[in-house]
Amino acid sequence: MTRTRQPSHAFALVATLLGGGFALAGCETSPYSAGRTRTTAERSAGLPIDYDEYGRLGYVLAWKGYPSVTGSLPINYILPFDDIVVTLEGGSKVAVLDAVGSTQRCANQLANPLTRFAGLARSGDRILVVGEAELFAMDSKTCTVTSRSPFEKIVGTQPALAGDVLIVGSHSGELMGVRTSGPATGTKAWGIGGNGAFRRTPVLIGSAVGAVSSTGDILFADAASGSLLGRSSIFRGADADPVTDGRLMFVASLDQSIYAFSPLGASQVWRHRTERPLRAQPTVHDGVLYAAIPGMGLRAFDAATGTVRWTCKAFEGTVVAVNRGRLLAFDGKDAALIDPARGDVLERSTLKGVSMLRPDRFVDGNLYAVSTTGVVAKFNPRR
Repeated sequence: MTRTRQPSHAFALVATLLGGGFALAGCETSPYSAGRTRTTAERSAGLPIDYDEYGRLGYVLAWKGYPSVTGSLPINYILPFDDIVVTLEGGSKVAVLDAVGSTQRCANQLANPLTRFAGLARSGDRILVVGEAELFAMDSKTCTVTSRSPFEKIVGTQPALAGDVLIVGSHSGELMGVRTSGPATGTKAWGIGGNGAFRRTPVLIGSAVGAVSSTGDILFADAASGSLLGRSSIFRGADADPVTDGRLMFVASLDQSIYAFSPLGASQVWRHRTERPLRAQPTVHDGVLYAAIPGMGLRAFDAATGTVRWTCKAFEGTVVAVNRGRLLAFDGKDAALIDPARGDVLERSTLKGVSMLRPDRFVDGNLYAVSTTGVVAKFNPRR
């Protein structure tokens, strides 16, 4: 998991879109500035590694890496795999690091620093880079752009990839499937109109895709064909991405509720009301939905029924991984190991300089920390 264009509290596991304008030569009044380029030592100082703090969480440092960044702009997206780690920073620069040794394999600045991007996906040896206005396909070995195709509408979400169909939502309220292979790469395969802008990542549920709009429009469609499977609505939209257990879609909403919907007819299966709007990213794993409730702490729900299993009042954050049977949660500053059966905090550590935590696998995977100074650190789970 995760900061993206509208970061979750913990994934900060994912990224914030660049704001401001582009500083043209001689235009000193422009608010945009990439900042001066920092040295490796200056960047590294922004992510101090306290081995004891990470050790308490069950991780050991494997390496620190320094993907190319524009000036002092931050990394907005990270996509880790077993072989490579892909980053996209605020100046439109994509970098590919070797996952084993941290060496930068290649980098490419796809556009000018004013260009806004919505996320990354991988399809075989290609990295798909989603800009708000166009789709870039890039060779993962050389960072060479192999295709560049305009979107029909301005994109507002990170992508979901279903085979060779990239699914994104637009600012104007359309959920779109875009072809990613063959001569038709970049063309729209299907589109469904919704109410309100789409800003949260669509989620794949088997062969279906689900999405929630800024006004609370709930859509389910066949991911390949775009055939509408169901439509519903909630009272407001969401500041966090919907998640799925492979059967239901869960939405932590700004209308002070957590919902579970079935793709079949978009029927509401259960609803849990809270006292405040929900903004932190929820997580679902092994039949349990985890969601941070403002002022209450981290709460575990039975995913099928919505029954509360426990509430951890001592920690309020997003579950980002499982390490040796224990939940790892992050609140943007501190990380905690939590007992999944009772909700007890087993360990707690302050992670200085970390803006994002993202595992390459949710269960017992390697953990990647990203700093505000553009450093990526890989941690192996302690055996």
